[in-house]
Amino acid sequence: MTTNHSQTVRLRLICPVPPPLVHSGQPTEFGLLDKKQILHPGVAQIDQSLHFACEIGVKSGRNPHTFDYTGLFVHGPVAGRFLYWGWRVPGEAWIRRWKISLNLLTSEQVELALRTTAVLQATIIDMKPATVPLLGGGWSVTE
Repeated sequence: MTTNHSQTVRLRLICPVPPPLVHSGQPTEFGLLDKKQILHPGVAQIDQSLHFACEIGVKSGRNPHTFDYTGLFVHGPVAGRFLYWGWRVPGEAWIRRWKISLNLLTSEQVELALRTTAVLQATIIDMKPATVPLLGGGWSVTE
């Protein structure tokens, strides 16, 4: 499936172990970062993980069966789009930011999400690197 105009797909990010709520004695905030530098908090789960949801725009890439991603939460150059998580003391500089790569989305996953109500989901397995690794090496398709 190719699309010249932008359509949207839904994403879900799961952070099993979010950063602490306090840093250097001050309360912190953690969330999905939009282009306006606003943090959107996740939804706390019983297991202490946080779930984040957003939509991104999808349009045809330069090559067949490739896509480019757009939208309020999409950062980076065309060849390296990503989402950002940010952690900071409110109103102060970033303590840390993490990238979640969109390059790991496969064309099959995106095409399925464009045709159905499927959600593309990723679970982060390690918050140490700047670009976080994903469970199973990438994204999965879920309802």
